[in-house]
Order: sequence, then structure tokens, then C-alpha cells
Amino acid sequence: MLIADDGMPLEQVVAPSEQISRHARTVSGLADRADTVHSAARRASLDIDAYGQACAFIPANLAPLQARIIAVMQMSAVHVETMGEALRAVRATYQMADDSVSGHLDLLARYRTADRQI
Repeated sequence: MLIADDGMPLEQVVAPSEQISRHARTVSGLADRADTVHSAARRASLDIDAYGQACAFIPANLAPLQARIIAVMQMSAVHVETMGEALRAVRATYQMADDSVSGHLDLLARYRTADRQI
């Protein structure tokens, strides 16, 4: 049983397909941003000359961290896009199920109307 925020049981679940689509678009937009950050991180480099001779060791020590950041950003972009795709699939499945139930309810309503007319 589903419970509402006020602690009362929910009698029905409503998930308008347009809201699901809108959420999927938002998530895909986030995936695009994560991909942009990943691309920028790949292009950024630590120039040894920028640190001077006294701090020349810094870029070499930061390189493994930078490589991990690049890998994490790539994984993030891929996973967030996968979530957007999954939301689009959920929306399609939800809409098909909703249409099917709606058709059954319409048919049931017609039978009830026909029974009353007899």
C-alpha cells in the first residue's frame, strides 16, 4: 500500500505522462551538461611551466586525480543519459498501460449503461 505525505493511504497513483516526459528532458539536459564537463576536463591540462620550478612536482601529483575526475565525469554523463532513456521508456509503458486501462473502463461503463437501459 502506498502512503501519502500526511500518513494516509493513497487510493490511486497519478503520474501524468507529460510530467514524466518533462522530467526525462530535464535529466537528458543534465546528461548533456555532464558530457560538456567531461569534454572540458579531458581538454584541460596541468602545464608544468604554470607552477614554476619550485612547484614543478604538483602537476605530476595531480595527474592521477585528474584522470579519476575525467573517468567519473564520463561515467556520470553516461549514467545520467541512461536514466533519461529509462524515464522515456517508463513514460511509454505508463501511457500504454493507462490507455489499456482506460479502454477497459470505457468498455465497462458502456456495459453498465446498457444494463441500466434494459
